[in-house]
Amino acid sequence: MSDHLYRLNQNISLSASAGTNLKPMAVYKIVAILPAHGDELQYRVKGDNEPFERMVGEHQIIASESPAPAPIMVEPKRSRVERRQAAKSKDKATQKGA
Repeated sequence: MSDHLYRLNQNISLSASAGTNLKPMAVYKIVAILPAHGDELQYRVKGDNEPFERMVGEHQIIASESPAPAPIMVEPKRSRVERRQAAKSKDKATQKGA
């Protein structure tokens, strides 16, 4: 049994034989590596603009040059009290500097 050629979270493109309603030059992301079906290694992929996932065989994948997107880091939302305290601290620092 051979290893999968593609890795989880890798961006790929799909060949025309991968299914219907494919957008030309669309980028898909590998969201799951599946067991082989007979001799065919399989993957679950998702397009950025599609609400569903597709199951594709390795022969239907075209390697893409675009890197996997970096995760977006979002600061947790501060409570009203924390925002007031931060504003007061900023005002005090500004008054000391003046």
